[in-house]
Amino acid sequence: DGEVTNYFEWLTAGHYYVADQFGTMHRAGTIIGQILFGFDTENAYFRLDFHQHPPVDLFREGYSFQIFLLPSFILSIYQKEDGSIEISLERERDDGWIRLDHHCECAVGSILEVKVPFSDLNARSAETIRFRIMLSQKDIVLEEHPQAGSIQFQVPGPHFEEMDWEV
Repeated sequence: DGEVTNYFEWLTAGHYYVADQFGTMHRAGTIIGQILFGFDTENAYFRLDFHQHPPVDLFREGYSFQIFLLPSFILSIYQKEDGSIEISLERERDDGWIRLDHHCECAVGSILEVKVPFSDLNARSAETIRFRIMLSQKDIVLEEHPQAGSIQFQVPGPHFEEMDWEV
């Protein structure tokens, strides 16, 4: 829903704190504050938190977000001229990119939440998903996280929920 609806909603998610990649002098200079990520047996989920401006304002100012799902997918989120939010998924092919039909979703409010079905990425159980987040404005890259390398997690298998069960 694009909001921090419930304390428990993202409690067990993976966290990447943007400030951790910078020295003390640069911590306040980023727009993205933290990246959260998680999954269930069918989807990957991403959440972006911001230091000052909600994503709705950023979209109005021409910002866009890309999730690079390495090595061959780019998910882009941007505002169209009519004010609606567009999501596109592209896959690298030969020397270019082709736009794909997809079932990805996003919600924009005080945070940005994104759902990406593993089937859209042709990802199978036990495969590693590696990703990077990029923030651009008018085709100029302003932030990329992490600055080096990628964040990663493994696509869960069919018995994942049973393994994570506790009393």
